Amino acid sequence: DEEMGKKAKVVTVEPPEPEPESAPAASSSKAVTYAQVARRTTHTKKKLLVLSSRGVTAGFVELMDNLLKLLPHAKKEPKFDKSAPIGEIAEIAELAGCRAALYFEARKMK
Repeated sequence: DEEMGKKAKVVTVEPPEPEPESAPAASSSKAVTYAQVARRTTHTKKKLLVLSSRGVTAGFVELMDNLLKLLPHAKKEPKFDKSAPIGEIAEIAELAGCRAALYFEARKMK
């Protein structure tokens, strides 16, 4: 049956036969089958890479730590050099096995 997009698969499983204790008990035992529900995951883990540029303030670091606590599949990466092209962030995320990246860049206030 389908219920709100979730699918369940019914699998027949036979329990292991108990060791015979005596001859009369072994002759009266029957194999019993049970219906078991096998769950399938409906979503894939979408990992997120969280990184920042050099020179971030303590407030940015605290914000990043709070985000890492809230996001279940997030990974933290060491600081990223601002002079490197932004396109390298996607490569770093791919190497880390992440599908997305969250980048904090610190700039001087004027």
